[in-house]
Amino acid sequence: MEFEILLPYKTSTNSIYSGMHWSKRKLLAEEFHKAVWVAVKRSKLPPVAPFPVKMVYTYYLTGKMPEVSNLALMTKMCEDGMVKVGLLPDDSYKYVQEITTRLFKGKENKVKVLIEKKKEPIKAEKLNKEQLEEELELIKEEEKYFDKEGKKINKPLKEEPSTEEPASSSTDVFQLR
Repeated sequence: MEFEILLPYKTSTNSIYSGMHWSKRKLLAEEFHKAVWVAVKRSKLPPVAPFPVKMVYTYYLTGKMPEVSNLALMTKMCEDGMVKVGLLPDDSYKYVQEITTRLFKGKENKVKVLIEKKKEPIKAEKLNKEQLEEELELIKEEEKYFDKEGKKINKPLKEEPSTEEPASSSTDVFQLR
């Protein structure tokens, strides 16, 4: 399930650290919740199920680009808006177990939200060198299905020849799954 939210404001998590008054934060959150309501109603989306889900927020912003981690405030306000409008029953771990945030230069301030069923529970697993190479190949293969703006495409992009040699290491790598 995918939909687009036109952002009422471009704000940063840093605004909280700089002492934004609680009443201003409340008004800001209400504006974001309204924007989510409009997007969900316009898209005629049903409530999300089954759970847990993973969510991908792809931001397209104008002007000076923030650090990706500073999008956390807008992401949280959008997620809370999805709960308020009934798209999600709650934003706790039981329902949302993974969030990915991506950022691109855009012509208007908006975020595309992709909600997908989480395929397997999160667990730590020790990978050997062969398993790590397999995982990296899978990631590389998956990346072919996204264009430069981060939009999902049906046909894979053509691969550019690499001039780098793969790094070799015998260290153990841990990955969350």
